[in-house]
Amino acid sequence: MNIHFFSDIILQPITKKLNINLEIKNNIYLDDLASFPFHNKISDLKDGDIVILYTDQFLHNNSVEWQKNLLDIIAQLAEKNFKITFLISNLFNNENKSNGLSNFLSKEDEIKNFLINQIDRIKKLDNCFFLDIKSLIDFNGFKHSYNFETGYLFQMPYLKNIIDDISKYIDDYIDFLLKEEKKAIILDCDNTLWGGIIGEDGIDNIKCDKNHEGIIFYHFHHFLKEKQKEGYILCLNSKNNIEDVKNVFLNKNLPLKWDDFIIKKINWNLKSDNIKSIANELNLSENSFVFIDDNPNEIQIVKEFTDVENFIQFKNDPLSFKELKENFLFKRKKILNADLKKNEKYKEEIKRKESSLSFTNFEEYLKSIKLKFDFRLNDVDDFDRISQMTEKTNQFNFNKSAKSISDLKEFIKKDNHIFSLKLSDKFGDYGTIGVMLIEIAESKFNIINYLISCRALGKNVENVFFEHVINFFIEKNISLKEIFFKKTERNKPAKIFIEKLNNYDYKVRETK
Repeated sequence: MNIHFFSDIILQPITKKLNINLEIKNNIYLDDLASFPFHNKISDLKDGDIVILYTDQFLHNNSVEWQKNLLDIIAQLAEKNFKITFLISNLFNNENKSNGLSNFLSKEDEIKNFLINQIDRIKKLDNCFFLDIKSLIDFNGFKHSYNFETGYLFQMPYLKNIIDDISKYIDDYIDFLLKEEKKAIILDCDNTLWGGIIGEDGIDNIKCDKNHEGIIFYHFHHFLKEKQKEGYILCLNSKNNIEDVKNVFLNKNLPLKWDDFIIKKINWNLKSDNIKSIANELNLSENSFVFIDDNPNEIQIVKEFTDVENFIQFKNDPLSFKELKENFLFKRKKILNADLKKNEKYKEEIKRKESSLSFTNFEEYLKSIKLKFDFRLNDVDDFDRISQMTEKTNQFNFNKSAKSISDLKEFIKKDNHIFSLKLSDKFGDYGTIGVMLIEIAESKFNIINYLISCRALGKNVENVFFEHVINFFIEKNISLKEIFFKKTERNKPAKIFIEKLNNYDYKVRETK
């Protein structure tokens, strides 16, 4: 995987500061990015490469038509090269718009207001992302970001501080694209969700409101509410008496409510032990969590005794809070309808687990919840969710390989099959929880990948779905030839499943 930079300014000072462990293949300065056929320069692009297309119209001040032409070229490139990721700077000139309107629009909307068709076209492509360089420059201020003399004379307009900021931002963005998104936010209470210590200060002295002492905590609640809507799971992990904490939520008018938290571990146990318990109850890996606490000692203990990798020390400070909100740990590449319903899905799962406790026989429990299977074949309308599953599913995943919507469409164009499974029961709808990618060759078929969402494991779903697909091909006199399998740190359940397939004649092909 390589990175290719194409720009109408010289970016060497920025690229030299990058810490990403990828080769910078091209770093080409082009005089006129929108008219120069720079696509001729990218003949050495390979699947998985990252292309950064960088233009700074605050320096060049090209016409709107020029900017539209550039975005059209980028869209054409991205549509033809859907296995390549394109990052596009948003430093477009907006002088044709009144300052009054500009003050009411977000940074992206400022651009979108006069390049709406081009922006919308690019945003629909799942291999394109916008770099919000404009916000970095706005935050620093023009006088602290630009040296227009060196910009016009040498095509290098940036001062040292903004070079550092842009380099770090690009580093973080690429790291975000290459890593899995986080699934749950684990939160302390005292001096994190509110100012003060409930056990010492009492409920009347807890601060979380629009007044000076409580306003950061108040806005933090609203930030977490937005993250919850985007599909993040919220959990509490606090050393406190549970009744004290519950009374805060019930008696203080906080933006977040008691029921917004899927799991509450409020006790005097080690927070590292609580996190292990949360991971077990949610059936999620510990490294899919973000842990937020005001106490650095608590963070250190969790760091030492769990697999959690991402920590934020909460500080009642405006600049620290700004940095927290902009952290890529809280960003999504794409937000689907399934994400918007995720909290409800986990609440339903807790009800299922509570119901299972009243049964001594597991088979009887499965009958009681009345599982309904909805098998689909090449369900193109659901490819956004299927694509997301290939990226996020870890435990039951035969051959981990992220597939974009375009990848999936290309796959079925070659007469291959994509089976998917939607599941529901008396507690609610799981949504799409299973996917199998099948490659067909004459009278044989290969399982390129098979994955089941962790939410559906443990209900015999993986066996029912597998048998459905096998029987589909048996009826057509097509037999299983190979199962592709790639061992990872977390897909042991998938490995165990394959080892138990004694009734089928097949070979396992190890992949890398």
